[in-house]
Amino acid sequence: MRDIKVNINDSGQRIDRFLKKYLNNASTSMIQKFLRTKKIKVNRKKVDSSYILALNDVINIFIYEEELEKLIVSKSKKYSYSKKLDIVYEDENIIVMNKPKNLLSHASSKEDYGNNLVDFMIGYLLEKGDYNPRAEKTFVPAIINRLDRNTSGLVIGAKNSKALRELNRLKENSIEKYYKTIVSGKVKKNFVINEKIEKDEEKNKSTISKNGKDSITEIYVEKIMMNLAY
Repeated sequence: MRDIKVNINDSGQRIDRFLKKYLNNASTSMIQKFLRTKKIKVNRKKVDSSYILALNDVINIFIYEEELEKLIVSKSKKYSYSKKLDIVYEDENIIVMNKPKNLLSHASSKEDYGNNLVDFMIGYLLEKGDYNPRAEKTFVPAIINRLDRNTSGLVIGAKNSKALRELNRLKENSIEKYYKTIVSGKVKKNFVINEKIEKDEEKNKSTISKNGKDSITEIYVEKIMMNLAY
């Protein structure tokens, strides 16, 4: 048997979502079965999969330790703090960084581990003492927006789960992205591109598709120089 006390970063989420991250080698149907058959309870009581965890709840796992270990795959990872991390703003909840070009926002393969903005951010928070992975069951600091390798600009990171949820909520409604670029050719006036964009997760590419999500891009021309527009 194993008891897990819910901390502030794990509170506020559904029990099944917590378990999916904690028992990361267990299928969704297996987790549902554990809850249904009372092999996993909260505060010694049966709960359904939609139960919202509260601070200081105790998750009771009635599974043999040998079996439990097979359901938890260690994702140990080394983080490095780059002194070049350009921090524009930071408080107890968020960190805003200026990502330079030629740096990935996230690792896209094992070769990128330790050499991307997210790992630099986590390494910084580890060194500063703002993140302790041993005290966390599922939460890892994360960014809410990403930029391509060759794009520089501001990236927002969340230092706790409450900030991450709030930033993701704001991202859907209140946060706008502005890009500055130079294009070849004469663009004489401002215009709007309104298309549906769909992402191919396997190829990691986005294309215009009738099945995609609405995407509105407003183009403003600030300056025209010979055959270039800014």
